[in-house]
Amino acid sequence: MYSGHMAGSIAAIAAKRGDTTARTLGEFDHTWRAKFGRNLDISLIINQKIAAYTDQQWDESIDILRRLTPGQAAEALRGDFSMKLFMQIVRSNPELLRKGARAFINTIFKAMERKETGDVEQQSKTTIADIGEA
Repeated sequence: MYSGHMAGSIAAIAAKRGDTTARTLGEFDHTWRAKFGRNLDISLIINQKIAAYTDQQWDESIDILRRLTPGQAAEALRGDFSMKLFMQIVRSNPELLRKGARAFINTIFKAMERKETGDVEQQSKTTIADIGEA
């Protein structure tokens, strides 16, 4: 729904201006990435990490998921990764820090930092290396 609204708004502006060039319509991509790009990047990192899980790692992850409140689980499954969500989870489950969550959170923060600075080339190189370290 959000994407459709964004696309419609940008198309309407372009039509009013009489400028439907790729540059003007490309504003949709910029706007979309600004709204959803960080969470999509985080989701990719998580997907790449869990795709290599062993059965034991899956069992441990399910145990962690059981500790989330329904609201926290819903946010995470929607891909709404925010600092607030991470802090709530860690605050209510401090033992996660001892189980390696610190490395995972650092990986996410590094990816978010690279996204904010726009260092896309370094982002793709380092993110994959960071995943192996987490």
